[in-house]
Amino acid sequence: MIECLNIWGIFLLLNYLTLNYCIYLNMNLILFILSTAGLTWILVLSKIFRPLREFITRKNSQKKSYLGEFLDGVFNCEGCMGFYSGTVVYVLQYYNIEFMLYAFAGSFCSLLFISIIKLINNR
Repeated sequence: MIECLNIWGIFLLLNYLTLNYCIYLNMNLILFILSTAGLTWILVLSKIFRPLREFITRKNSQKKSYLGEFLDGVFNCEGCMGFYSGTVVYVLQYYNIEFMLYAFAGSFCSLLFISIIKLINNR
């Protein structure tokens, strides 16, 4: 009887640890996704970076260069910037700089919720 309880206790402990680890991994994945989307939105679509995007486009149209075309392409493409944003977010997450990740995630979540509210109000 005692051996059965010990095995059951070990099973419950392993189950608890595995569940907590899965929740931790899922929260990191959710934070990664929201942060990447937020950083991409800030860099490609926000008013804050509009002067930089226009400067890059203007310089690229005046003098064609590989770097200019690359930056112009990246700053005007959500998918392209999403790749590099994901890389930046991964590095921030690896070095445990979470305050920036939460800022990017907050940016995306506020944009998402405001868009949903505007969509509901327009119906």
